[in-house]
Amino acid sequence: MPPRAVLPALPADLLARSPEEAARRIAHELLAQAAAARDRLADPQDMEALHDFRVAIRRLRSTERAYRDALRDSFGKKARRRLRKIARATSESRDLEVQVAWLDAQRGSLNSRHRPGAMWLRERWRERREDADADLAHEVGADFDRLYAVLAKALPVYWQKVRLDAPMAERRFAALLAARLREAAAELGERLSAVQGPEAVTQAHEARIAGKRVRYLLEPVLGLTESATPVVKRLRRLQDLLGELHDLDVLDVELTDALADAERTMSEAQAAARAAAEAAMAASLTAVADAPEAEAGEPAGNGAEAPAPEPERRQVDRRADPRDPRPGLLALARRARARRTVVYDTLASEWLGRDGAGLVASLDGVAASLEAETAARLAPVPMEIERKYLLRSLPHTLRGMPSVEIAQGWIPGTRLLERVREVRSGSDVRYYRTVKLGSGVARVEVEEETTAELFAVLWPTTRDRRVRKRRFAVAEGAATWEVDLFAGRDLVLAEIELPTADTVVEVPQWLAPYLVREVTDDPAYVNANLAQPESDAPPVASEPVRVRTRAPQVRTVLDERPRIAERAATPDAATAAADGAPADVPNQPAEVAARVGCRGSRHALDFARRDRRSCDMASPIAEHLAGRFAADANALRARADATRVAPKRGAGPNAQSLLTMANACDQVRALFADAQSDDAVRALLPTLGGLVAGARNEDERYVFAGAVARATQALDGDDEDDDESDDAGGPDDEDDDA
Repeated sequence: MPPRAVLPALPADLLARSPEEAARRIAHELLAQAAAARDRLADPQDMEALHDFRVAIRRLRSTERAYRDALRDSFGKKARRRLRKIARATSESRDLEVQVAWLDAQRGSLNSRHRPGAMWLRERWRERREDADADLAHEVGADFDRLYAVLAKALPVYWQKVRLDAPMAERRFAALLAARLREAAAELGERLSAVQGPEAVTQAHEARIAGKRVRYLLEPVLGLTESATPVVKRLRRLQDLLGELHDLDVLDVELTDALADAERTMSEAQAAARAAAEAAMAASLTAVADAPEAEAGEPAGNGAEAPAPEPERRQVDRRADPRDPRPGLLALARRARARRTVVYDTLASEWLGRDGAGLVASLDGVAASLEAETAARLAPVPMEIERKYLLRSLPHTLRGMPSVEIAQGWIPGTRLLERVREVRSGSDVRYYRTVKLGSGVARVEVEEETTAELFAVLWPTTRDRRVRKRRFAVAEGAATWEVDLFAGRDLVLAEIELPTADTVVEVPQWLAPYLVREVTDDPAYVNANLAQPESDAPPVASEPVRVRTRAPQVRTVLDERPRIAERAATPDAATAAADGAPADVPNQPAEVAARVGCRGSRHALDFARRDRRSCDMASPIAEHLAGRFAADANALRARADATRVAPKRGAGPNAQSLLTMANACDQVRALFADAQSDDAVRALLPTLGGLVAGARNEDERYVFAGAVARATQALDGDDEDDDESDDAGGPDDEDDDA
């Protein structure tokens, strides 16, 4: 059972507060406990009132001693003297209460010869306790009321001097507590090592006081730091042994004094009895000597001569007095010393060796955890300072630039939302866990990279809140713009991280035409609010079909209505059977590309499929063209992945050339995805012609020229290749399988 909190009314963030405030809160609560116990002292039936009052006073005094600098303005010298006087006044009453309780526990096992001594001792202690309680009542009435009035007014207020030209360093109570705990732990270790034998009564008492001070430091923070609980339990076990040892030492002194008093009392009683007996004897002899003698020859009453009276001789009774307390006192003293031997042996075996050193080490560990907690609290809070903007569409500058695919989801929660994210850049995949708190420009962000195994465990829990997007990053000076193209919706957002919340954002020229408005403070554009449910059902497994492709070739020049002849050779039944694939090869370009992409770019292909579905376009021509270029892009990436794994000899395009064409296909697809009508597609022809003229290499020029040809064919209703399986190759890709 864990130790209960001594001061449950203390705030949960006590360790994070200033030393001046935290120390005063502890002292104020202890003062309130002492006042409540003081009110119970008048009830004779309340057997715990004195104990509770004494403990509260001692804890208050220990707190003042430990945090004297922090409490300097509230505890003056006079208040400390009064507190010390009250604490001493409670000691005798409490010691006598403990001794009477021990004596009552022994009386049932005493024989008739020993019981008079116990009764005599109890009466003796009763008289002394009445006097001690009277003194305590006087001290409480005279001093505690004044002490309470002063402290109750002074503790809730403290003063701090702050200079504007020298900002005050931030201080935490946890750091002060850790320092005091290390000092007290070192003293406890020294005191325990000084107890070298049963006769070391003073050293054992000092160790008890040192252990109590350590415990009084930690008890107020029980429940506020987990490391304190097991150590306090061990300290209480040590305190029980040292406390009982101290009580038995005090009892031994009391029994020794009582036995000496009883011996003196009985000696005086016996001397008085002997004197009385001797006086009686002397009186008898005197009476005989003074009696008149009978005359000679005079007969006695019966005629016989009367004998002379003998003086009475009294003997002092040498038998033991049944009221003699000394046998009982001796028996009680033997029991107390026997118990002390047992307690000391237990103390020596459990605490005066390695266990004592282990306790000190545990206390140092608590201090270290408090210091670490302080360092963590004082460390700068990781902040994300960014501004977010809504865009009309993906800027043309980004179409063809490298990007990463992001899949992220949120673990269910109410106040705390943890995000898990997969970031895929080609074959490089990284995983992250992130927690964000707050809203607006500046938010707390705690992020760490995690493992694929942990991500695989956490990802299924996010199925109700997920977002997928493609991210482009563009460096602008010291800052970086991140543009996210969301899958499953017509949404593009741009973000920029800033050094401070008041940094002025300069929108670059390539982005300005696409900017709609800032949405930093709009909760509708927070990623967690944009998240949607998503199924974890795996895709239907199918064997990839090996497709032999011929390179698309430009049959005419641009000003002569260029057309693209693209072919995807259909494998015959024998080849399909040999590969374990069905004989009928699908004709739709996206389906062919899906099978080609199964080997290395399934994530990219899935992204393109979702993005294609997200294009809610009124123009079927635009949708058709966007889908064809999406399929081409993924087929090209699949071939690039295959080329990296198994490079082919010959004149075919290399992996870099294939990726360049794939990026160009993405750029063209985005243009068609933005077109909302056939006229918009027709209006794109000059833009596509400009891309051809401004192409950076032959690969890009080849794709852009093909885009012009396809768009022209589609607008003229002369798309001969709709029924053929489309694939993309390169200018030099004649027949890879030849």
